[in-house]
Amino acid sequence: MHKIVCSLLCLLGILSCTKPERSLNLELKHSEEIHFETSKYYLSFALDWAQIAGGKWWEGSMDFAAGRGGIRAIPFVFDRPKFIELSKNLQPFILRLGGSESDSLFYDINDQYKDEPLPKGFQTRLSKKIWDDIFAYKKKMDMKILMVLNVGPGYRDKEKKLNIKPIEDFLKSSSEKGYQIDYFEIGNEINAFFLNYGWSGQIFAKQYVKEYLELKQRIKSYYPKAKVMGPANAWWPYINEPFAFFTASTEKIAEKLQADLEVLSWHYYPSQSQRCPVQLVAANQKNMASRNVWMKIDKAQNKVHKIAKNNNIQEIWLTETGPAQCGGEPGVSDHFYSALWFANHLAYAAFNQNKVLIRQTLSGSDYGLLNDNTMQKNPDYYIALTWKNLISNKVLKTGMETEGLYAFCQKGAPHVIYLFVGDKDRDVNITLKEASEVLIIDSNNYYKDLKFSPYNKKILSTNNKSIYFIRNKKQSQLCA
Repeated sequence: MHKIVCSLLCLLGILSCTKPERSLNLELKHSEEIHFETSKYYLSFALDWAQIAGGKWWEGSMDFAAGRGGIRAIPFVFDRPKFIELSKNLQPFILRLGGSESDSLFYDINDQYKDEPLPKGFQTRLSKKIWDDIFAYKKKMDMKILMVLNVGPGYRDKEKKLNIKPIEDFLKSSSEKGYQIDYFEIGNEINAFFLNYGWSGQIFAKQYVKEYLELKQRIKSYYPKAKVMGPANAWWPYINEPFAFFTASTEKIAEKLQADLEVLSWHYYPSQSQRCPVQLVAANQKNMASRNVWMKIDKAQNKVHKIAKNNNIQEIWLTETGPAQCGGEPGVSDHFYSALWFANHLAYAAFNQNKVLIRQTLSGSDYGLLNDNTMQKNPDYYIALTWKNLISNKVLKTGMETEGLYAFCQKGAPHVIYLFVGDKDRDVNITLKEASEVLIIDSNNYYKDLKFSPYNKKILSTNNKSIYFIRNKKQSQLCA
């Protein structure tokens, strides 16, 4: 079925059917000015409300139901010493409390309704204990909180009007008790609400704009320094923003809100796991090692940029991304194949001026950086750790980004570091004009304590399953 769909896309001109050139030569060089500066929290992480509050989650199930997994999770345990230790290695970061469960979460942080059944339209409860546990964890970290606010059917009347009062009560109570929330996102993937809640649960652009402005006003009353973002719509390979033409498109929302939308947030996954009802790009080892698959993001990213620029929106955040939708793919998303995609993805998103990138998830299911049951570090954890240790927020320009060669200032040192990820589609030689050091990560060494080694040859021949960090020995005034 997948081959039939791809063949049809080829015929329609949506999917390129030409094979790329196998051989390519690149030369190390960079601009003499900073191209872009990401946030100090650029690489950040998410936990899903389904796993936090004990909702239906992907872990232990291959089922898909209303945008979620098939088994109820045991509520997340934040105070595990190993989890705290491994989290600290990745500081600083923003923790996004989100996912589809965000729009089914009942706010009860004072335990006022703890002995009552959940009202219609809700699947999980935010209790006092859960809220306390999250902020006890926050106190141990150099970390900020991004809270996705519920605009789902539970807080709506029969005419689909949003009841602001319980949301405002939550904001007021949290503020009074000293729970510092730094960022708010209004809803989660509203362009696909009808998939989770039926057609009666779908909201539209005009309605979302009105509610965004109302909620922003309430948020600023209690958290005046917080940034408010949206619409956190899902974007897919090939087709960009699915369902947007008949639900709530990012473009229509941005045109109405303009600069009132403080941050334009969007979501992107390069593939879909077996749990997903549709696999536009199958999450398999072959695809995750393919630059052609990695770069399907380009069309969506360009569109997002155009929307932000045309509507005077200052920041773009990729607030949910991972190797495969629907919990990740077993044996792929937790394998080194995912690490190849992740390293390139981090560099690509930074170069394309996403101020923040939030990885789904820090821990849990197949796409987690950590195995939540064992606290085993998956390959992507090591990529995140390497990025945090080596790469600063200063992005340079090589002129060869379309071919996969990126440049950054080193974190804490006046050197330029180039990043290149070998892929299965091409053989690439890189010319080194200056004395350089190289750090090569592959499936045999990613978990080791790696260091740069001198590289005395003029040509670096890359292979298709390795990640290359190349550092100029000569100091750079640009990075001083």
